[in-house]
Parts: sequence; structure tokens; C-alpha cells
Amino acid sequence: MKTLIVNIDNEKDLVVLEEILTRFGLNYRINTDYQFSESEIQALLKTKQEFLQGKNSVRNWTDIEQELNDAYN
Repeated sequence: MKTLIVNIDNEKDLVVLEEILTRFGLNYRINTDYQFSESEIQALLKTKQEFLQGKNSVRNWTDIEQELNDAYN
């Protein structure tokens, strides 16, 4: 048995590759490692820093939700 590891950046390519593997009758597993964007990392670091400094120990959920939405957009 052999193992093939392929990094696929384009989601459309993944669909095509899945179809090929299925047609050949090959067993496969898809591992999707999520990588944080720079804005997500900065938002998390800011939150950590504020927490460690004791700022905003109790935050409004609406504000947190907005920050998360901003990080994903």
C-alpha cells in the first residue's frame, strides 16, 4: 500500500480529483487544515493582549460577534 499526499489550493481541483479517485476505486481521505488569515491572527492577538491587561474583562457579545465577522470578511 502506498500513500500519496497532495496539497490542493483550488477547491475546484479537489472536486475533480475526488471524482478521479472514486472512478479508479481508490480509498482516500481529505484533511482540511485551516489557516488563519492575517486579520484573524491580529484580532486574536488583540483580544489576548486586552485580556492579559485586564481590559474589557466583560465584553458585549455583539461587539465580539462584529469583530469575528470583520475578521472573516
